[in-house]
Order: sequence, then C-alpha cells, then structure tokens
Amino acid sequence: MKANGIEVSVVRVAQNETVALKEYAQNERVFVEAREGTEYQVRIRNDNAYRCMVVAAVDGLDVLNGEPAAKDGNGYIVNGMSSITIKGFRKSNEEVGAFKFVSKEKGYATEKGEGANVGVISVAVYREKQKAPDPFIIWKDRIVERHIHHDHYWPNRPYWGDY
Repeated sequence: MKANGIEVSVVRVAQNETVALKEYAQNERVFVEAREGTEYQVRIRNDNAYRCMVVAAVDGLDVLNGEPAAKDGNGYIVNGMSSITIKGFRKSNEEVGAFKFVSKEKGYATEKGEGANVGVISVAVYREKQKAPDPFIIWKDRIVERHIHHDHYWPNRPYWGDY
C-alpha cells in the first residue's frame, strides 16, 4: 500500500529470500494472504526527501516493546529516499523475534493476553517537523539580517513563519 510517498508492504521470508505478498484492497483496507507457519516481515519505504517516524504494531502490540500499541508510541526513523525492514518483535537491541502467521490461539498477542487486534498489521507515519529557516540570508558573500514584520511580508517571496 502506498500513500503520500510512503509504501508499506508485507513480505514473506523463504530460504533467505523475501517476496512481497499480493495485496487485496477492499473498503479502504488492504489484505494479504496469511498462510499458517509462514514467516513475514514489514517493509517501509520512504520516497520523500524528508525523514519520518514509523510506529508499527502487529496484532495490536507495538513491535518495539510488545506492549499494547499507541499512536504516540516510539517508532523507527526512516530517512528520506530509503527504506527499513521490520523483521519481528524487538526483544533487545540485538535480538528480534520473527513475525509468523499462526492461528489466533498460538499468537504472541494471545500469549500476552492482548488479543484485541489479532491479524492486524498497522503503521502510523509521522513526518519530521522541519527546522525553521535561519533568520539570516547570505547576499554577495555578506550575511545580512532579515527582519520579518507580520503586517507586511515581502511580496513575491515565501513567507517564513514566526520568528
């Protein structure tokens, strides 16, 4: 699924190769075929020039800490024009527990007693706030201070916001 320059895909892992699962769209949702016992990963590609933060959840659990997911949770930073692959639930900085399609009764969320969103992979994407431009401009090798007055901004120039 791709929106606003961010592409999210679920890939099947088989014999050290990954293959994107076919997506089926219905009622503004995207579905993939989940065959029991299949290991999978979540791939996020950022085709924008800016960085973004991705907060991902599988079966209603945050992939970073295994706790119930929240939109304001911690996430992965994806640089502009790059991608990341989330290989599983993070157990530590070095260890990751692989994602696997299993029945509801055998799932990680059910083990933890958090089975509300079993079968759902969700991703919230947040664009990085841009730093305000430097209030100085360089003109003919000199630095000139630029003052912006809100009652009269420069015509035919971009408005730079509050300073």
